[in-house]
Amino acid sequence: MSEPLVYPRHIHAAGLCMSGARAWFKRHGIAFEDCRRGLLTAQRVEATGDALGLRVATIAREDADGQQ
Repeated sequence: MSEPLVYPRHIHAAGLCMSGARAWFKRHGIAFEDCRRGLLTAQRVEATGDALGLRVATIAREDADGQQ
């Protein structure tokens, strides 16, 4: 199984706004465009150790599990 990817829909599902998400990405040195283009793995988001990121990564993993 490949590593789940994080998309903007996962950010929305976590109840976060896009402007706040963009600030979060910048704070953690992650390009928001990677998320939009399907290049951001849940593992990379989890590596931040940030609670918001962990919530988004969990949603991405659950989404990926439901699609298999």
